[in-house]
This record gives sequence, structure tokens and C-alpha cells, in this order.
Amino acid sequence: MQRPERIVIIGTSALVCGIVSYWSGGNQKTFAPWFSFAIIETISIFIYPLVAVAVLSNMTAVYRLIHSKHQLEKEPKPPVCHENEIPDSAPLGWLHHA
Repeated sequence: MQRPERIVIIGTSALVCGIVSYWSGGNQKTFAPWFSFAIIETISIFIYPLVAVAVLSNMTAVYRLIHSKHQLEKEPKPPVCHENEIPDSAPLGWLHHA
């Protein structure tokens, strides 16, 4: 998930959470009979999108790392030179052969 999407989702959910909280009269809670705690509260309008942004942002970061690793593995590796050896591709390497 890119930065603009994160800003829009977090900003929109914070705005909607504030509006709903104002019009509903405060902290509304919805309980389910099989849970001992509230499953939906007014702040949930902000928390659920925030959790989604956190998960998707981390997935994006992992994907970028994997993609970068694959790109680095595709690049040809430069030749390894020993201490007294000058590669043929070295600039002006022909001067040292004379």
C-alpha cells in the first residue's frame, strides 16, 4: 500500500469516526452473546482501517524487499581480481602489460 492510499484511508476513517461519535452521542458499543467484550465500538470505525493499513503496508515492504533481492540476483557479478592481477577490462590496463 502506497503513502497516498494510507493517508486517504486513515484520514477518512478518522473523520467518519469523529462524525459518528458526535452524532451518536459518544461511545456506542455492540455486544455479541458469544463474546464477553464489545465487538464493535465507535472507535472501531478508526481501528479496523488502521489495522488494515498496518498489515498491507508491511506486506508491501516485504514484497519490495523480495523484489529487490530478485533484481540483485539477476545482475551480472563483476569479475573478482586477485591482489596482483589487473583485469583486461580495467581502464588503461594495457599500460601495465608493457
